[in-house]
Amino acid sequence: MARSKTAEKIIQAAIELVKEKGYTAATTKEIAMRAGVNEVTIFRNFKSKKGVIEAAVAEFSYVPHLKQFLQTEIVWELETDLKNLARHYHNFLDGVKDIIAIGIREAGEFPELDGEIAKIPQGLKEELSIYFAKMQEKGSIIDTNIEAQVMNFIWINFGYFLSKLRFADRLTEVDDEKFIENNIVLYARALRP
Repeated sequence: MARSKTAEKIIQAAIELVKEKGYTAATTKEIAMRAGVNEVTIFRNFKSKKGVIEAAVAEFSYVPHLKQFLQTEIVWELETDLKNLARHYHNFLDGVKDIIAIGIREAGEFPELDGEIAKIPQGLKEELSIYFAKMQEKGSIIDTNIEAQVMNFIWINFGYFLSKLRFADRLTEVDDEKFIENNIVLYARALRP
């Protein structure tokens, strides 16, 4: 079901405020002011502040994006596919970085948020495992523990994303494209027979 523009404004305002101040400090009054609505509108649409955050979480899932990518963009050339997949993954993560930041900041406050954030690497793990198994059948990658290699890909990419999220460019000045190019070349080389 499509949300109204009012609901979208409330969700965006809540995400911004919770990211800035934390869940407890962000009040429904402030959310309403930032969204340009009456406070009662929040309760009419979402019942509570927690309901707003839960609605924000419900709107994102990586699995459909990933499946669409794998059905339309895979060319069965390891380095090309992994570079494109890494770019796709980073673009998705960048699009939901505020939700992930809230999930990290408010860990344990929203079990639903923790679960949704966990679905991002879980979805990638499942789909990339299928891809690697097919590439192994084709003789395009070495005989290796697929789960370990999939997790290496996830840790490399999600770890880079989390470093950017937390430290911006204070930790590294390597941009996304340089990161992907340099890491995937080595990663693909290690997997090729």
